[in-house]
Amino acid sequence: SMAEKKANLLLEKATKAAAATDNELVTSLRYDEDIVNGIKNATKEHKITDIVLGLRKEGVISDTFLGNLTDRVLSKCATTTLVYRPAQPLSTIKRYIVVVPFRAEREICFPYWVIRIWNMAKNSSSKIVFYADTAVLNVLQDIQAKHHIEVEFNEFNNWDDFLIMSREIKSDDTLWVVMSRRERLSYHANMSRIPNYLNKYFQSNSFVLVYPIQAGETNNRYLV
Repeated sequence: SMAEKKANLLLEKATKAAAATDNELVTSLRYDEDIVNGIKNATKEHKITDIVLGLRKEGVISDTFLGNLTDRVLSKCATTTLVYRPAQPLSTIKRYIVVVPFRAEREICFPYWVIRIWNMAKNSSSKIVFYADTAVLNVLQDIQAKHHIEVEFNEFNNWDDFLIMSREIKSDDTLWVVMSRRERLSYHANMSRIPNYLNKYFQSNSFVLVYPIQAGETNNRYLV
């Protein structure tokens, strides 16, 4: 079918892109009547720890998309899930701006996404700039003391004033926003406005929404 041909061409392109950076990409093309069930089955079969959901470069991120994501994908897949919208090539990114919510360091999922950030810094020439509250920054600074990367720490306490980020971000920055599920320890009501903010104020920047492991097998498990 045409859809199968397009999928194979996309996988072939991704494999070549990975090979150009001396990485091997193992591809898998699945068929399922329901996309979410296909993702769920693949994560279990291959013991996948991270899912990256890519948006089109010109696309917008809608409340409906995030609603379906949180209600269906996150509730069935015990993985770190990242929603990525590219706006420019990775090689042109100078800084990654990472916004972290209050109490994120107390959740069991904290190390899983932090190690991704640290590995990204080690494998690129980009600087990581964290915006978080004091408790989170203290933990990140302890990690920095043991595993040095090029990093900057900034105190950020008020998610009601999230749009201050639009003044801080530059054209060659990528914005990472660490999210949370409703009723979870690090959830903030203003997270529901993030899609509108990204669409309106960050159109020219790549962004990543990070959904740490917080559902299913990790239900109600926190570091205290």
